[in-house]
Amino acid sequence: MATDGGLGRVRTRALSTTAPPARALTQLLRGTGYRAIAIDATSFRIIPVPRPLRIPRAAPRPAAPPPPSGNAQDIIVTASKQGTELARYPGSVSVVGRGVTVPGGSVDLSDVAAHTPILQTTALGPGRNKLF
Repeated sequence: MATDGGLGRVRTRALSTTAPPARALTQLLRGTGYRAIAIDATSFRIIPVPRPLRIPRAAPRPAAPPPPSGNAQDIIVTASKQGTELARYPGSVSVVGRGVTVPGGSVDLSDVAAHTPILQTTALGPGRNKLF
């Protein structure tokens, strides 16, 4: 008797033996993931072999950082956007010159910022807006 739905998909090799039924079933089911349990002298139940419980391993502790060496030097980074060629500048540039008007004809910097993708304001109101 089989109660597992996956048993029908199991393929076994041919077996020709005069061994008792229990031993013959053990040989037949070897390597299939199933085993035979005797119900009585002539009946067996085919069940899946229980999988061993996997005990999760503790995660390895990260290695301690090496102590600082005595000859370590400070790294100082200085940068300036002055004197950089436009072709080598890693950013966006919008040029707003005299005679250039934004849609609507406004001359207020808040309106220019609203139409320029890289110019932002703090939106704190007239006299309090900061541009960045």
